[in-house]
Amino acid sequence: MKDTGECSGIFQEYLVNYIFSNEDLVLSYLSKLKKGHQMEFWQFCWSTVTECNREEHFNELYNRNKNKYPKEMEISRVAFQYFYNGINYPTLLPYKNEEYQRKSGYNNYKKNFNGYIHYGGE
Repeated sequence: MKDTGECSGIFQEYLVNYIFSNEDLVLSYLSKLKKGHQMEFWQFCWSTVTECNREEHFNELYNRNKNKYPKEMEISRVAFQYFYNGINYPTLLPYKNEEYQRKSGYNNYKKNFNGYIHYGGE
């Protein structure tokens, strides 16, 4: 089974490809949403768990649509600025660092039957 980070990355790639194939449809829909919801959407699109190169995708999308959808592209630009390679995922990354696990009590986190992570307190 793939870890959560890998699965979200696969979906993000699918989503970015979908946006490129349906730019007008997606941007028209986003233009009807409140700014905060637009930011959440772009945050998800541009944030990454693993290093990858989405700069080219962003620049192409931004330059092609900045005149037709200026407000939406500005929100996308800000999201890209803050979330592209600028996010730490502490629940996904520390499992690779044994010293972090020991000091933080990370090993006390366990998955319950629904797959949610909770603190075991042991």
